[in-house]
Amino acid sequence: MSSNQQSDVLIVGAGPSGLYAALLLGSMGVSVRIIDSKTYVSGSDNPALLLSPHTLQHLQAFDLVQPLVEKGMRHWRFQTYVNHGEAADSVSVERQSFRVWEKKGSQYNWALSCEATDVCNAFRDTLYKRTDIRVDYQHCLVNLQDMSDHGAKSSAMVDYPIVSTIKDLRTGRAVCWRARMIIGADGAESFVRQKLGTRQRNRGLNGVAPFYTLKVTADSNFPGLRTVSMVKKGDSSVLLVGHRKKLFVVVEQDSKWRQLEQLDTDDDLLEAIESHVRSILQPYTIRFTEIHSYRRWNAADPIARDYSVNRRCYLVGSAAQSISPRELLSVNLGLDQVLNLCWKISLFLKNYASSHLLDTFEPESRSRAKDYAVVSDALIALINNAEYEEEDRDDWQSSTSAASTAVQRLRWGKSWHISGAAYPRSDISYSSTQAPNGKLKPYNALELRASAVSGPKRTRSTISTTKTSPSEVSMGSPNSSTTSVLSRSRSLSSLAMRSRSFLGLPRASTDSAPPTGYDLQRRPLARSITRIKARGYQHYDSDSVVVAAHSDRWKIIKANQYDLLQRMGADASPGAFTLLIFCKSVTDDKNIKALQNFKQYMDTPSSFLQYEQRRIHDNRSSIPSESLFSQPPSPSSTSASTPRSSLSSGFTAATNRLSRFFSIFSSNSSLATAPLPPTPQTPPPPLPATGSPLHLFSFIYITSSTKQQVNELLTTKPPQTIHSLFPQGLERLYIDHDNSSHLAYGIDEPAVVVVRPDGYIGMRTQIDKADLLNGYFDSFMIPPVDLDSAAADVANDYLY
Repeated sequence: MSSNQQSDVLIVGAGPSGLYAALLLGSMGVSVRIIDSKTYVSGSDNPALLLSPHTLQHLQAFDLVQPLVEKGMRHWRFQTYVNHGEAADSVSVERQSFRVWEKKGSQYNWALSCEATDVCNAFRDTLYKRTDIRVDYQHCLVNLQDMSDHGAKSSAMVDYPIVSTIKDLRTGRAVCWRARMIIGADGAESFVRQKLGTRQRNRGLNGVAPFYTLKVTADSNFPGLRTVSMVKKGDSSVLLVGHRKKLFVVVEQDSKWRQLEQLDTDDDLLEAIESHVRSILQPYTIRFTEIHSYRRWNAADPIARDYSVNRRCYLVGSAAQSISPRELLSVNLGLDQVLNLCWKISLFLKNYASSHLLDTFEPESRSRAKDYAVVSDALIALINNAEYEEEDRDDWQSSTSAASTAVQRLRWGKSWHISGAAYPRSDISYSSTQAPNGKLKPYNALELRASAVSGPKRTRSTISTTKTSPSEVSMGSPNSSTTSVLSRSRSLSSLAMRSRSFLGLPRASTDSAPPTGYDLQRRPLARSITRIKARGYQHYDSDSVVVAAHSDRWKIIKANQYDLLQRMGADASPGAFTLLIFCKSVTDDKNIKALQNFKQYMDTPSSFLQYEQRRIHDNRSSIPSESLFSQPPSPSSTSASTPRSSLSSGFTAATNRLSRFFSIFSSNSSLATAPLPPTPQTPPPPLPATGSPLHLFSFIYITSSTKQQVNELLTTKPPQTIHSLFPQGLERLYIDHDNSSHLAYGIDEPAVVVVRPDGYIGMRTQIDKADLLNGYFDSFMIPPVDLDSAAADVANDYLY
């Protein structure tokens, strides 16, 4: 078969889950094809999806949050209203507000409503820009067969056992496509699920009437029109999700509407729903100016009995389960499952992990679906005013017992609104909790040392003592707001000049003559600045230097500090483990000795770093991917392109890492001696896509010492000592902000925390017990052996 008719993974369905899977796998170097039977333009069913803070945190790794914020709307609270009476006698008697999307230490404390079309467009554009992968629309999967069930022995069938027939709906032409794995993300009527023979069971509540979801444009004086609100009156309730100029209305079917559903037109039905919503909202008024779309649905919530088949076929998103209301919960569950699955597929296809790692997807996905189902039951009980009953579950955390009311469940279940609830304990999750966020100083140790070498900073008091012109004096007294603004601008200018000097760029003179044609007479000598007090902070009017564009600007102001989760996402490669090394104080000799011992442990051949050696096997390699390499292979390199043993590749990788580190360390250190000469190398031959190098581990060192203490360590200790403490480089050493990161992780002494690629804590141990890291990675990683040996062939036949 032609090499252009096969890929590592075939994804069926270009919804949010399918596009996110293609984006993750493509960024990890896995060859992907994604198809969808629909056209490029979506249909009328375009619900507003509510993205949780946990989802937004992972989307930020691909810079997707800002484009979605521009199209969506942020929500900080979930509000409940209770109204009584009818018409003129109606009154609102109770209002409660729950911060269900706020969590201490979370990077985002709000949820984002965004229409499904905007989410898919942002995912698709990022997919093409970052991975050059296009979605094949109007391509339908018409047949699927797993040849591994038929005892196939040929190399093509062993390497690519998933045989699919894909039909182009525009031309009617069908082609055969082979893949090593397939991901079904093709919605509730999943063709992949049907071909796999995976049945579904309904989890929904018994005796619950159908529901309606309307997408409308409305005029109303209801205060919660632009929020997520639940309004109750008597035995009726309505759920409102405000989204920019639109409103999504979720209401239970009234028994009087059954006859209206039988009519040829739906005008009478929609009018009855509007009248019903209007009566619930009284004493507030509402009028639907336009009804864009509506749908009728049942809270059956089918869940697939199997999420995976033969470790090669997987179901995610709506193809695996449905959680009601889907606008609030389903999308987050689907994206969670995709993130959980993709890093495991990548490690397996690249021969870093055994197939047993793939077995953890089933229990973790099913546990997450149960967590979402608890919140779903509470929301459905609020909408239909049913009695809420809950049974104790042994797999819940100890702090979550059975709730007596639906509102109590929503208050207790805020972690499920945020997402990131704990996974069940397993070989890859000793801790199983989500990695919390922390605050770091807005610089690393390398930048700190560079600023110390460039000289002391000019303080604001120093700047204010410089000579000023009469025009500057006329602008106000030294204590005026004008002087404060000018001082800040001078500080920024001096900082920019120091930065240019550090980078070796010519410094711009502040005393240079004005450019040609500049009229000094037209230069304003003074500007009237009006200080306005609003919402507890100061800003200036439209004629001033600083402008507050919105009254809620305070909600999005970022503090002058780093987020730990943001640093983890920026420093780590997609699919890599992050090791957080909490150093505590670097002035303590005991902690320094522990860091040196940890470095010596990592230098041993038996440390966990052995798994970063590249493994390539001829019968498990994929086709070469031209997009991964800048130069095509030369004819003379064909003999060198044969799979190399892990011994030689590991030795070369280790040599390259040491040479690269010492060259960077020597060039950045002002105290270092002459750099080591580079190791002579020849350009490596192109590698298969699944055999391309992958950085498995990313390191972040965090110290509780102060800026002065770290600066003293860097200036007093020799380079050899600094290297023995922080072998990954000073750019990976950060200073904890008010000890927040140490407190968030409960660090009392130097420790190592392993964070999985999906943001969950895999394990943690004291730094003087680092050998326990081997036991963790040994449970699911493949040891670096010579894969061309006879023993490796026997093991390969046994495992795969």
